[in-house]
Amino acid sequence: MRCAEALARSVVSRLTEFYLERHLTLNRTPGAHKFLGEQSTRLRAQLTREGKLTHEQFDKIDKQAKETVLASVKFAEKSPEPPLEKLYDYTYADGAKP
Repeated sequence: MRCAEALARSVVSRLTEFYLERHLTLNRTPGAHKFLGEQSTRLRAQLTREGKLTHEQFDKIDKQAKETVLASVKFAEKSPEPPLEKLYDYTYADGAKP
């Protein structure tokens, strides 16, 4: 039984990885990264022009955000995969199952 369970986890894990890779490939529009960079530049200009943030404050917030994202990715990569029976937990509202 353990062998079958391990195989099932492996298959589900690989299918999830494949789905995410394909999802990003199909749904990330060309130029999306450039667009987000442009929006960040516009936001910086607006906030500094209005005197709400200095360039140094914006840089500090930007650095903290990037560090938070990287730490989150590292945490997720080091975390054990949840058991199969928990697969849909926190996916649907109010604990509903598909």
